[in-house]
Amino acid sequence: MAYSGTANTAGRTEEPDRPVLRALLNVLWLIFSGLWMALVYALAGVICCLLVVTLPWGLAAFRMAGYVLWPFGRAPVPGPEPGPWYDPRNLLWLLVGGIWVLALHLLLGLFFAVTLVAWLAAVQHLKMIPIAVNPRHWTIESDLPGAAPAEPAAAAPRPPVQGFRH
Repeated sequence: MAYSGTANTAGRTEEPDRPVLRALLNVLWLIFSGLWMALVYALAGVICCLLVVTLPWGLAAFRMAGYVLWPFGRAPVPGPEPGPWYDPRNLLWLLVGGIWVLALHLLLGLFFAVTLVAWLAAVQHLKMIPIAVNPRHWTIESDLPGAAPAEPAAAAPRPPVQGFRH
């Protein structure tokens, strides 16, 4: 059987889109990890929203809860914000919810790696550890071939202020 991938500019071959395989992996992930991880992210998000000071981290935790439900076909992309220790409130995120999410990703990643059957789940959990440290730093984009990257909505032009001359 011939390989149907295409060569990109870096000389590597891109994987062809396999929607059935991606759906199967997502369903298996949802059953064995996704639902539980989404609940942990959502609980951490609720606690962070209740603390008000960590509201941005709570909203980011809800965004990541959606990602861990169905991760295959999407990829986390680091944002322009500086690293995890830039904002002191990030330490509060780690104490309130981040350490529990981080520990669960690490434990499940090691568990799935030991089983050798679910090594894709282990890799996915280990890839999510930096997200657990600072969820505000990450956005989620499609990693499917031909998918346009998510761009922020353009702001509507402002009408000129009346009474001022330029």
